[in-house]
Amino acid sequence: MQKLLTMRALSSAVVEALAFLELSDDDQVDSAAAVRAMEAIVARLKDATEEELRALRAAVLHENNERNKLNADEHVLDFYENFFEHFGLE
Repeated sequence: MQKLLTMRALSSAVVEALAFLELSDDDQVDSAAAVRAMEAIVARLKDATEEELRALRAAVLHENNERNKLNADEHVLDFYENFFEHFGLE
């Protein structure tokens, strides 16, 4: 049970970090630095186990559902809906 909770927490943190980097305006985060950080995170995720990827999928789905409830902007919803495709993690 502890392992599942840890993976859920870590997966949610990764999703939130990628969302922040991807969805922030250029005046909030330097776009070149954001791209480098996202590339580094995704490179690590490409080595994730199936169990870790399941936890990541659950975190993305949860965030997508939450954003839909809040009627988030289309580009935000698109980020979550196409997360795995966008980052080449399919």
